[in-house]
Amino acid sequence: MARLKDKIAIVTGGASGIGKATSELFAAEGASVVIADVNAKTGADIAAAIPNALFIAHDAGEEDSWKTLMAEVLNRFGRLDVLVNNAAITGTHGPMADPETTTVENWRAIHRVNSEGVFLGCKHAIAAMKGRGSGSIVNISSGGAIIPSPMNTPYGAAKAGVLNLTITIAIHCAVKGYGIRCNAVLPGGTRTPMLMGLFETMSGNNGPNAAEIENAFARHQTMRRLADPREIANAILFLASDESSYVNAEFLVVDGGARYPTMLA
Repeated sequence: MARLKDKIAIVTGGASGIGKATSELFAAEGASVVIADVNAKTGADIAAAIPNALFIAHDAGEEDSWKTLMAEVLNRFGRLDVLVNNAAITGTHGPMADPETTTVENWRAIHRVNSEGVFLGCKHAIAAMKGRGSGSIVNISSGGAIIPSPMNTPYGAAKAGVLNLTITIAIHCAVKGYGIRCNAVLPGGTRTPMLMGLFETMSGNNGPNAAEIENAFARHQTMRRLADPREIANAILFLASDESSYVNAEFLVVDGGARYPTMLA
């Protein structure tokens, strides 16, 4: 397959989870992939194992880091075709905090990467892409953006903001005639290091362990299982490729139907 043949793509947070799966899939589909991540050791190892992949250390919440990343990509490849804004964190104390217990520090830490980082990525990708009259930006939001939970207030709020930003970017670029599309993918529960880490945090000394929490979480999904990161990457691939050339300002929810009530026992 070569659905991204000769495309130049950046995947932020590309060293693990959905980002890693996306980087691997993009490379298999013919793209040259820039893995951008704060985790230098893991990112370099992942890039070394993927054909046509390059690692660049990157902090998605820092504008100077975006300027450096874009300059390196344009200097090496001469253009940018695809940006996947995937980098995200669960915060300094995890996302499990309601509106009363969320600290300002945790709120700001999460929004710095999960919201502001996506804005910065879009801003600098537009500058890199618009001269060529084409490009695809795929922002990774979350099922938590449309299924609010008081227990993940800062994370859900940041991911919900990504949806509004996605439409804003898409409309702006269309009106300007840039030829840049912008869409969002909303994953449901996915077996990633981030989610597994959350289950570890939730497990208590005298309560259920992380594996038991994971199994209980999976049983409550409509399809009775978590998603594999590759299943989310497949959706990202579609929006990144020319197959979705008339898909713009769209939200693609990949949650196995979890957002709908079910009568299943």
